[in-house]
Amino acid sequence: MATLLDNYVYGIRRFPYSTNNAVNPLTWGDLDQTTYDQSGGIAPNPLGFEFAGALEVHNGGEIWANTLWEVRSRIIADPAGANGDVPTGNQTMLRIVTDGMKMTPLNPSFTEARDALIDADCAANLCANEASIWAGFADRGLGYGSSAPLGVQVAFVSAHIGVKESFASPNLDVNTITIDDSLSIGNGTGFVDPNEPFHLKVNLKNPWRNSSKGIASATATLTSSTPGVNIINGSTTYPAIAAQGNAVQDGNDFVIQTAPTTACGASINFALEITSSLGTVTRNFSIRTGQPSGTSPAVTYTQSALGLAIPDNDPVGIVDTLNITDDLEIADVNLRLDSLTHTFVGDLTVGIRGPNGFGTDLISLAGCANTICSGGDNFTNTVVDDEAVGDFLTILAAGAPYTGSFFPVFNSPAWAVINGASPDATPSLSRFDGTSTLGDWKIVVSDQGALDVGTLNSWSLIVTPRNFACTSFIPTAAGVSISGRVIDSTGKAIRRAVITLTDGTGAIRTARTNQFGFFRITNVAAGQTYLIDIAAKNRIFVPQALLVDDDLAGLTFTALP
Repeated sequence: MATLLDNYVYGIRRFPYSTNNAVNPLTWGDLDQTTYDQSGGIAPNPLGFEFAGALEVHNGGEIWANTLWEVRSRIIADPAGANGDVPTGNQTMLRIVTDGMKMTPLNPSFTEARDALIDADCAANLCANEASIWAGFADRGLGYGSSAPLGVQVAFVSAHIGVKESFASPNLDVNTITIDDSLSIGNGTGFVDPNEPFHLKVNLKNPWRNSSKGIASATATLTSSTPGVNIINGSTTYPAIAAQGNAVQDGNDFVIQTAPTTACGASINFALEITSSLGTVTRNFSIRTGQPSGTSPAVTYTQSALGLAIPDNDPVGIVDTLNITDDLEIADVNLRLDSLTHTFVGDLTVGIRGPNGFGTDLISLAGCANTICSGGDNFTNTVVDDEAVGDFLTILAAGAPYTGSFFPVFNSPAWAVINGASPDATPSLSRFDGTSTLGDWKIVVSDQGALDVGTLNSWSLIVTPRNFACTSFIPTAAGVSISGRVIDSTGKAIRRAVITLTDGTGAIRTARTNQFGFFRITNVAAGQTYLIDIAAKNRIFVPQALLVDDDLAGLTFTALP
């Protein structure tokens, strides 16, 4: 203890508290053993608390405290706040942290504790320090879009809590997505089908709380990396969006068409680039073709013949990766330990991490709700399943090799016996529901006690996929639309302009622009060339030939100067 107390640079910390990332490199990914990395700073303390892994209580508190130090430095430096006055900034930070503790929910996750600080600032200071709080947390990886979802008290022997880092401050984000495939353009099912054109309305939200962060307008451009997806209209505009507000586009809808070869249930991946006074940000989202219709038979993905030795008394343990090339939406997923040999399974912690960045421990403290942890040998065909009734915390040595189904450790009713805290209310594996199987899945196995060793031989993921049903779409001769805007040479909208569409037989369709200059003509026969002409008072337009093979949106017709 004297050595620690005399160590003025480190104390009991791995790194001294510092806002210089080249001195203290720790970020929130270092709270998870699978992403723990001490490089990038000064040499770590040789007396650091490494014996129980990344989530050892001092290690977790160290990152939290250093993040608060980051926030404090930004509050002090804020020209609109303390403006460099340290005592003023210190008092502001002290009140935010003190009030934040009152606003933090019971048994919080780290992101909930972060958000409580913003709540406290908004209550006391009208969110004046919100940007500084976000900037401090973003600097250390707990910015907007990050996740550290588990609020359970995980003890010393569990170090894989699925932290997903983000180094970003808030910006406009996708709120809701609405598909319009009404009969004027598609088959009217409300879902996207192969070969079907559809309109997409994207509602954007402004996550800031400070009223000064409202935006007057925004532009957005939609693209897709999915083969065969045709973006017919990929640009639009948005009106003003206040802080904590949301809005749908006030310009044209996005118009998209899938390919005839698009598989039912396939993902269509989009990237939406949004520009506003908050800056430019890209938000990714996806939709699937077809209508959800029950589930498909379970699919098993297995890693076998591994022979991976599990190091004794080592919280880092081993990691094995299962790459899944199928893109299936998960309705349910279970982990099965086909063969894990070990002479004392109570020493083991087993977790998984999905392609979406979320991860969690599923097995730990086996039998430890009893007098001692389980001394049983091996896991053979042991399944972790949210819907199971078996409890790892109460297993006995006589039950080895534990063939059967057990629910995840954090959901155990006996959790209070171990940690004095309630079990996680959300089934651990359900956090993967609705995500894709596509990508790398990692299993992490570590031994948290001395003397006993083991080997991971084989493990599996058992996935029950969501099933999708598609409705055939056959384009009709009058199944497309033409839409756009009429403006003068300065870009000002021309209202009540008359648009005339003439086909090769001389048949005429007309429409008028609204007060914003927009028009739309529906049920236009595809596969023809039309002459389009525009008439407006005191304006001259040049007639144009228009080939119509599919929906045309976002057209602009400009009057001559």
